Amino acid sequence: MGKYITQETFDNVVWENIKEFEMSSKEAVKDAVEQFLAQGVDLSKVLKDAKYYENQNDDSIKMEVQTIMDTLKNANQNFNDASLTKTLCNFKNICDTGLPERCLFSELGACKILMQLISFASKQVLLDALLETFAAYVNQQPDVVDEDDIKVFISLFQGSCQNIVDSVSCSELTFYSCYKRPYYYSWEIISLFLDETCNLVTHVCRVLCALVRDDDVRVPFGQSYQHALSICKDCLAIQILLNSLQTWKSDEKVCSEIFVCLSTLCVCEDICMQVSEANGIILVFDVFVNRLNTNKKSHLIKSGLQLLKCLCGSDKIKRQIMEYDGGAQMVVELMEQNISNPDICEIACLLIASLALRHAEHGRKMVQECNAQHVICKAMVKHLQAAPVQRACGMAIRNVISRNENLIDCFLELDVEILLRKALEIHKEKCRDEIVYALRDLRCSVQLREMWTGTGKNLNQ
Repeated sequence: MGKYITQETFDNVVWENIKEFEMSSKEAVKDAVEQFLAQGVDLSKVLKDAKYYENQNDDSIKMEVQTIMDTLKNANQNFNDASLTKTLCNFKNICDTGLPERCLFSELGACKILMQLISFASKQVLLDALLETFAAYVNQQPDVVDEDDIKVFISLFQGSCQNIVDSVSCSELTFYSCYKRPYYYSWEIISLFLDETCNLVTHVCRVLCALVRDDDVRVPFGQSYQHALSICKDCLAIQILLNSLQTWKSDEKVCSEIFVCLSTLCVCEDICMQVSEANGIILVFDVFVNRLNTNKKSHLIKSGLQLLKCLCGSDKIKRQIMEYDGGAQMVVELMEQNISNPDICEIACLLIASLALRHAEHGRKMVQECNAQHVICKAMVKHLQAAPVQRACGMAIRNVISRNENLIDCFLELDVEILLRKALEIHKEKCRDEIVYALRDLRCSVQLREMWTGTGKNLNQ
């Protein structure tokens, strides 16, 4: 756990620098930051803007926060006062500024007050404002809410499917509440997918991704794997997600979020096979078919290729992808049509590398039937300065030819050796291993380095 200090402690040091050592506000803040960082203090939740210290009597941000909190504290069950909605709008705007501002509200007990107002709110307009404000406030502050609060969000979420504003806010609340705390998940959230009138798939996908993210540094071992298994097996999430994909396959944003969510959930072969057995691969290619010959859907194509890459952890699914009519050709065509997009080139090459890994026949098909070698070389030329693309291309080349020596000339005649050596010269260690392995398997001259010499305690790098 990192060390934290309150805003008041930081302010006292800054004012001491200004008054005792006659520093300017910028110098005082800089010195205070350096002092605390040297002590290992995390200052991410502290306001550090010098403008707040230019006038000794100017405490505007704190005064504004205090005024907002006083207004909310004095609010009762009579919500006829239109100024309350305006106050919540100001609250949200300050929270959107950054984490330190949100922490100021936390120090004044904002969570408890907002939860009380939510429980009392009967007017739809006010409830909308409260939920949107709370969603902005709780962002990156998972510890301000507890399990009971999350149950309230889920309860509101269940009852708000016909109100898009409420539903979006509730899903965002649940997402931010689970941020760095992936131990709350519920069948009630996932079951909302079954209602095809509820157009909230993108938001619920974000919640599911948050639930299986291992980013809580406070626990020695994360449980994302167990959570993913529970969500997929106990809650039937894969089938529900694929049903939603079928329903919304014409919507780029929804499809992209579902692809990302499925990629996150596919943590083992059993789950990958669930996707396959539910015709998930066919659905992915169906979505791709409608996006051929267009470069306007790059995020969708990238997330779809990423999903196929995740599924390639299973040899059975590799074969299914390669046996799908036109599947391999479609991957190459999508890469070629989006050759100017480095992200798509990278993930497409990684997918080709995964498909060809330990499968000689897949490598042969990629070259002899799909002409993947031409597109790979085009990507290397187009993105010579992009190390991730060069690394992915090196992996694809190596995996395709490692069990197909007869395909070496198909690459060499395209001057791939020159491209690989240029990439190695430009990026050096960033992609050295992948490039050297590709050159080695192409039977080109490579200089292998002996990383360690000596024996026992006398090892030298």
